[in-house]
Formats: sequence, C-alpha cells, structure tokens
Amino acid sequence: MFRGRSPPSQAQSAENLKREADLSTEQACTQAPSRFPRAHGDQGRTQGAVGAARTRAQATLCLTAAKGPHIASMERLRQRADFLAAASGIKAPSAAFVLQARNRRDRGPARFGFTVSKKVGSAVERNRVRRRLREIVRLSTANRLHAGHDYVLIGRRAALSLPLGKLVQDFEGALRRIHAGRGGNTDY
Repeated sequence: MFRGRSPPSQAQSAENLKREADLSTEQACTQAPSRFPRAHGDQGRTQGAVGAARTRAQATLCLTAAKGPHIASMERLRQRADFLAAASGIKAPSAAFVLQARNRRDRGPARFGFTVSKKVGSAVERNRVRRRLREIVRLSTANRLHAGHDYVLIGRRAALSLPLGKLVQDFEGALRRIHAGRGGNTDY
C-alpha cells in the first residue's frame, strides 16, 4: 500500500491531504450515477460508455423567420410622446382591443405600439394579451398598413379568450374603418 515507505503519521497525512497532487483523480466504483433520470430511460447505456464527440455541422431549428406575406420586422413605438400622439388620432374599438392610428406625415414605415392596462389582469395575463396583439399584427396582411402611420393597440381582457382567427379579422376590420374614416380622408 505504501510501497516501501513507512506509514505516514497523522501530521504528515493531514499535510498530504491538503496538497492537490496527492489526491486521487480516479472515482470510486461505489459512487452513485451522476446523471438525472430521463423520461425515456437510460437507453441501455452504462455510465462510462460515452464515446468521443463527433465533429459535424448542427442543423438549425427555426432560427429564421418564415417567408410569406408577413411583416419582416415590425417597427415599434417606444416613447411615451408617440403613444400620446397616437391617442389624439382616430380610434376603432373592437371586442378585444382598441386600435388608435395617427398619420405622421412622412413616408417612413408603419410603427406599432402595444399597451395593456393593469385592469386587464395579472402581469402574466397582460403579457399574454400583448403577445397575442403582436401576433395578430404579424399575421395581418401588410397591404392594409399605410406607410407613415403610427398604430397603437390597447389590449382588453377579451383578447385572452377569443380565437386568434377572430382577432385577426377584427384587426383587419379596424384597419379598414380607420383608413376609410372621416369621409375617406386619411389626413387625421
């Protein structure tokens, strides 16, 4: 066991345990498996049967946006002044949201703002409403959106329970009403 040396005293053994070079790097065989159980089992693999890592290209999974008639990247309203300016524009109420629009009088891309008040519910419910509103804008046809306009969607609690298809129809109807409003005049 000590290969020709005398057994160490307690002081020497305490000193040796402090030194990293004297510690064994091998694991004891009585140690429990260090993996978490999986729902599909261990698939017959033993603990030490891990092979060398293979070098190969990884396949990308849904990292790019789907191509189609959707908005490539949505311009967002972030400043409070932009939300207040849109509130002074024309409004089109719906069961799940109120759409506010304002003509900025420039040819920039259409911009969107989303707001949900605390009356709608908890933070989880408000975030769910906000995500659904973003999705209906993404799914709507881009030809109804006018360049140089700011749109604000104010979420209501009904947006949680209505089907997404109905929300998209309501949004497109609100867009039609807004752009046909005031005698067809879009200079609001």
